[in-house]
Amino acid sequence: MRRNPTIHSGTLPSWTIVLAAGAALGLAGCGGGGGGGGSGGAGAAPSISVTQPAAPISLVKGETFLVELTATDPDSVARISVYADEDGNLNTTFDQVRLRQLDEQNGSVLSFEAGSARLYEATFMIVGEVDDDRHAPVRSTAPGTVAVDNVSYAVRAGGVVEDSLSAIAEYDDAACVVTGNFRGTAIFGSGEPNETSLASGGEDDISVARFNPDGMLAWAKRAGGPGFDKGLAVASFADGSSVAGGFFEKNATFGAGEPGVTDLISLGGADIFLARYNDDGTLAWATSAGGPSFEQILHVVTSATGTIYATGEFSDSCTFGIGEPNETTLVSQGQLDMFVAVYNSGGTLSGVRHVGGTGDQSGRDISTYPDGSFLVTGGMAGTATFGLGEPNETTLISDGDGDIFYARYNPDGTLAWAKRAGGLGVDAGLGVARLTDDSFALVGTFNGMATFGVGEPNETVLTSAGAAADIFYGRFNSDGTLIWVSRVGDTLGDVARDVAAFDDGSFVITGTFRGTVVFGEGTPDEVSFSADGANDSFVAHLTADNALAWAARSGGTGKDGAFGAVVYFDNSVGLAGRFNSPATFGRGDENETTLTSAGDRDLFVARYNPYGGF
Repeated sequence: MRRNPTIHSGTLPSWTIVLAAGAALGLAGCGGGGGGGGSGGAGAAPSISVTQPAAPISLVKGETFLVELTATDPDSVARISVYADEDGNLNTTFDQVRLRQLDEQNGSVLSFEAGSARLYEATFMIVGEVDDDRHAPVRSTAPGTVAVDNVSYAVRAGGVVEDSLSAIAEYDDAACVVTGNFRGTAIFGSGEPNETSLASGGEDDISVARFNPDGMLAWAKRAGGPGFDKGLAVASFADGSSVAGGFFEKNATFGAGEPGVTDLISLGGADIFLARYNDDGTLAWATSAGGPSFEQILHVVTSATGTIYATGEFSDSCTFGIGEPNETTLVSQGQLDMFVAVYNSGGTLSGVRHVGGTGDQSGRDISTYPDGSFLVTGGMAGTATFGLGEPNETTLISDGDGDIFYARYNPDGTLAWAKRAGGLGVDAGLGVARLTDDSFALVGTFNGMATFGVGEPNETVLTSAGAAADIFYGRFNSDGTLIWVSRVGDTLGDVARDVAAFDDGSFVITGTFRGTVVFGEGTPDEVSFSADGANDSFVAHLTADNALAWAARSGGTGKDGAFGAVVYFDNSVGLAGRFNSPATFGRGDENETTLTSAGDRDLFVARYNPYGGF
């Protein structure tokens, strides 16, 4: 659903350059036009003309735009400077872009891809100057201005008890929808026009809320009843509606006070719910699946055609599509088994797939392909059989207490392939995202030694820093073979909870860490974080070839965690999770924000600029 920024210039000749506040930067490359010899005699004045940006443009901090100029210098000794100055006057070098002697560039068109990564929020005029030390400097301004917007924010919601968000989904305009749980009274959008107070009906209730691109609340809704209810998964549709999933106990009311109010009744301990909300937050429909024991949806995703894919876990037996033509009852083969259920846009069951074995199997994340095939990842213990009775039936056997699985299903729901990774410890896949070339990124947690790509050319063994869990993240081909995999972690326990893809094949990961973690270790871009409290949140942007683009942390002295991540159309990044006590986002940045919880734990929604700052 994301679209590319329209202001990016595409493939550019000559030099790559970055606008920077406070200092001039060196060239990233050299080249461009050559020209030889001047067209005038010695002593003639140089000239310069800035032609790009040709019209006013607006971009987010971290995006790029084209600066284009033509300079002539008969003496071939000119220095060319490019400035971004708020007033359009060359009265300071604070925002100087570049100063370099350029020989024999007579009449050549010089193109720069400039970025706003460290410019503050403002409107700038691009100014070019040429100076040959023999004449007064000659200046030219671009026909258009550049408006730099800082889109970052961090907002909270909650009450005096414990509140959290489990998932986030994005819209085309960089709005987002989130889901989670709250207890007692929780206030969303405090002090805003759409401030909403939600009150739980029993223990924890489900929250579903939409936030505008600037972090202001659009609406917030509750669902639930006298039991323990929780929203664990959410996805968006192109029409602005959304679908949330999770579990509920006893009975739960959705859309209270609305024409479409729906009461769901559990068949046992805890049942699955799936509910669709209209663009304005009113309930479209709600449905359930369940049995005598425990069932929950852990992730949900939608396709461009409106199809809904949900995965999770169940025990004993679970009936999906009750009373519908495709009603299906699954029976657990061991303890917890995994399911993948497919619904149409109206909430009617299309089909459901079952993965079971001797131990626990749990589906944690799904990612779809344009052709209707999909990836699923999670954790398994003992044996797990995928595609039972099909040509590609595969039984995986864990090495230890729990292994990572990742599998791809064809558009008709039959198994394409299934693979595992792990070792003797407890390992699990927690996030998967299809990349633009149909490879995919996989993230999660492992401890001890874990082997990825067993028997493949790129087989890799990772070893955690201590006895506790570490983060893993990797990239795999569309057939499931390993391209590369890496780890990050300290000895205290670290987890990658989610992953989201950029259009260029890179991806962002998020989760929690303790102690000190290092991203991009041993590279010039290495970043080290130390948690302020028991847990802090992290977010990191990795390129397709495993280089670190940027990383950031947030948190305070309590227990904080990010559980969901999205990438917006402008390459900014959204996070959702929880925090305890004061938690700081964008530490040291222009828009540094500290949130203070009202009680035990509150929920947060945050948006980072495209380069990872605030």
